Amino acid sequence: MSTEPTPNRFIRDALALTALAAAYRIAFWIAMPRVIDTADAIHYLTYAEHILQTGFTGLDPRITPLFPAFTALLASLGIEIEFAARLVSFIAGILTVPAVYWLSHSLFGQMPARFAALAVAVWPWLADYSCRVAPEALAVFFWILGATLVVRAVPKRWPLPALAFACWFLLHLTRPEGTVLLVAVAVAAFIAYPQTTIAARARNISSYAIAAIVGLAAYAFAMGAMTGQTSVSGRVPDAAGSLRHVFIDRGPEMVQTFLKLSTELLPVMLGPFLLLFAGAGLFMRRESSDMIRGELLLIFLCAVQFGCAVLSTYAEPRYLMPVIIVGAIYAARGIALVSKEVGETRPLVGRLPAAGLVTIMLIGTTATLLPEYLGRVPREPREYKIAGRWMRDNVEPGVIFTRKPQIGYYAGMETTGPLPAESLDEAIVRARHANAQYVVVDERYTAQMAPALRPLLDPINAPPSLTLLRSDLSPYEQARIVIYRLSPADEPAQPS
Repeated sequence: MSTEPTPNRFIRDALALTALAAAYRIAFWIAMPRVIDTADAIHYLTYAEHILQTGFTGLDPRITPLFPAFTALLASLGIEIEFAARLVSFIAGILTVPAVYWLSHSLFGQMPARFAALAVAVWPWLADYSCRVAPEALAVFFWILGATLVVRAVPKRWPLPALAFACWFLLHLTRPEGTVLLVAVAVAAFIAYPQTTIAARARNISSYAIAAIVGLAAYAFAMGAMTGQTSVSGRVPDAAGSLRHVFIDRGPEMVQTFLKLSTELLPVMLGPFLLLFAGAGLFMRRESSDMIRGELLLIFLCAVQFGCAVLSTYAEPRYLMPVIIVGAIYAARGIALVSKEVGETRPLVGRLPAAGLVTIMLIGTTATLLPEYLGRVPREPREYKIAGRWMRDNVEPGVIFTRKPQIGYYAGMETTGPLPAESLDEAIVRARHANAQYVVVDERYTAQMAPALRPLLDPINAPPSLTLLRSDLSPYEQARIVIYRLSPADEPAQPS
């Protein structure tokens, strides 16, 4: 097992790395101004607004409540709600860095912990999620801290602390897979404890297990009272109601997801540099075998997280964020061991792995931020916010017909959209059937996802039923956005 750090050294390292993470994320946020870029973000903001105005009754049971609840709490202090949501992610993203340092130090010692926390502090992908309206940064903080507490307790034969239950239960309130992990921790710890008797193992997880049972029961009762659906998770009834659908009908999709996650996503997210050193960190010798149980527990939790991602059938990096961070922790161990062995005979060469880690992260940061200043279309759909705010200030409220709902959110209006394969005439019929007053076509997504609407990017192609309102709001030549008023079927169209 790794040598415990002196309190002063541990605190010094943790504070320095936390300060670095905060400074990097502040600079990242300033360098890449943020707007809402997903439909899920709108759901979380709407949920938070609902909590702020009317409390927890009448909520969607499929949306985990903690992230919007924290957002509502900050918004109650007078902070604008979108900024409040980003602030929740921002704080969680910063706090993840000392949690990673603690986890890595518990397993491998000081130098691997420094390298691991350094990688997480300046990883542009993680910094991006620290600025998003999304629960992933909050979830990964609870995941890493909960894993740390379990990994430290089991090899030392300590009972699972109350804080471990708190972390995993809060993860259950933040992401759907948290429910599975909350239960999996108890099962894994029971198996992994070094005691030979079942009674001794049961004693060490008893308080955790009782708290988990009581907590899930209380949550199910609260959900029943607030939403009318009594369940430990809004996603559980669907799975329990049709095991055939989950495991048989969706079997091919899960196989495809498994292959993509394991052979494409994980290698790409870690990259060849971290992947190489992660292999070294995983398989190189250990000075002590005491913490092998802790490592096995950590790998087991990663396997559960991976399995939940496969069950979701969405092969996206955010579902494997904790697994990728653990990969970086093993890469940090590999970097530290290789640097130490090589450095004994060639000190300058021994510094190259650490320098490579910093260089890789700086290259990633540059590749992410530089296009913002080269006149290219930004990654963030800022033209949506510009168009939405213009509509809010200049037209009467109404339903907007558009492929993406962010414009409607910023306009304070409802949205509906076209089907990908329908023609322009069919889309207009659909818009009228939905009582839409406006049609908004954008080049970034709508023109790609509903190609029949692409000609409307040039107002000269608009049919008589569409009256041009604005076509010059987007500052980006390749991200045009055009706003039309849709005349009712029984109203003569106005000339453009």
